[in-house]
Amino acid sequence: MLKVALIGAGKMGISHLSILGAHSKVEVVGVCDTSKTVIDVLEKYSPFPCFTDYKKMLKNIKADAVFVAVPTKDHAVIVKDLLDKNIHVFVEKPFCLSPAEGEPLAELAKKNKLVNQVGYHNKFNGTFQEVKRLLAANHLGDIGAICNDASFSLLHAHCGILREHVLRACNACFGHRLMMDRVVPGGVTADLDKHGIVTIRTLLDTINRHFPELIELYDNTTSLQDRTVGTGILSSQLATQYGAGGFVGRASGGTRDMRKTPGYAPYNSLSFEVPTRREGDVDARVWVRIDEVKQSLRLIEQILDRLPDGPLRTERVDSGLRKPTVEGLALGEGFRGDVLAWVRISSDGKIARCHLRDPSWFQWPLLEAAVEGNIVADFPLCNKSFNCSYSGHDL
Repeated sequence: MLKVALIGAGKMGISHLSILGAHSKVEVVGVCDTSKTVIDVLEKYSPFPCFTDYKKMLKNIKADAVFVAVPTKDHAVIVKDLLDKNIHVFVEKPFCLSPAEGEPLAELAKKNKLVNQVGYHNKFNGTFQEVKRLLAANHLGDIGAICNDASFSLLHAHCGILREHVLRACNACFGHRLMMDRVVPGGVTADLDKHGIVTIRTLLDTINRHFPELIELYDNTTSLQDRTVGTGILSSQLATQYGAGGFVGRASGGTRDMRKTPGYAPYNSLSFEVPTRREGDVDARVWVRIDEVKQSLRLIEQILDRLPDGPLRTERVDSGLRKPTVEGLALGEGFRGDVLAWVRISSDGKIARCHLRDPSWFQWPLLEAAVEGNIVADFPLCNKSFNCSYSGHDL
């Protein structure tokens, strides 16, 4: 029986505790949290010995391993105390706030021949997804292109410069400017080293410094506003009727985002907002995309702060057993909206049928409605503000 203790009984700590408490080969020998309210509840409703001071707990119990789920700023001190006492450690992500804190602890664990684990797997799927939202979604490029279609080429040039910064960072970090074949079934194909993390943080700093100036230029240029405000209006009624998602639907009052509802990792543990507008015109679609850029920057910052160790990809394991035909369905949030994938696997383990549904299927007919009644010169503005997929796939 493995004797395990927990330090930190917050949201993630309680989740770990519920799993540890139900494990047939684990005995929970202590739980510590600085909140007396939390400890009072645990003492009343659980069988575990409870403490408000982890050092006192370690003096009173005998633990083989300790789970640490406290604020990140406290990780280094607590982990060092545990490793010094020859106790195996599981630390909630991120391990520490800097390499200067983390590297000596890793060396100490190695020296003492201790397990020092940080959860979880699929190391930076979210980083890929959000950088692609900036790039493959081409928010930066399209915002500039819409302005260019309104004969305001200055913004187009500056947005193009920012997009090139993203392309170069992608190539340096992931080995491909457009990150093709980097997100694959089961995970990702490239690791992100220390230099890559610095490169992405530098990219975020560059965009955060220059993008607000471009937003102000867009908002304060009267001739540009005259072309985008009130142009290409898509009513909320039509957007709802056709099930439009992404920035097209959310610029017409929609709120749907698969990252929020039903939600999936890593977004279900991150803090972000879903940008929406109600006007439904070109200007509204530009503003939703501007706000999407801001949210992507915010998400990447959070993901970089909590990168876990572990395998990059889960490999498919063939058990050799023949199973009956099974089906599966999944929804994910692409930059244009929700992408649906349905797959049927036959008894021999091979794909029998597959159906992929692209959000542009719903949005192309709506573009026709949005351009109605507008002058011919505004068609490029309407078209670029929708930016539907010509090939029909956002995968």
